[in-house]
Amino acid sequence: MQEACEGDVISTALLLARWRQLHDPRANFAAVEDRILRHVIELRHGRGYLAALAARRAKRFAADFATAANDAATLAPWLDSEAA
Repeated sequence: MQEACEGDVISTALLLARWRQLHDPRANFAAVEDRILRHVIELRHGRGYLAALAARRAKRFAADFATAANDAATLAPWLDSEAA
């Protein structure tokens, strides 16, 4: 029961973060989501839902990393040639 309640709290916090971004475009949902998930993972050892949260966080990081790599290749193609 405790894990279900914690899941509701996490979902509500993420929903409020998404709502905040709708009203304030300066609020970056991805950064807020990452911070919330990181804190939950650090503070709630042994919970059954941590693997799913860690996978969600890793998926978001991989997507952001791919976007940044694509931007770097487009904006600074000479960086790619130096790495080879």
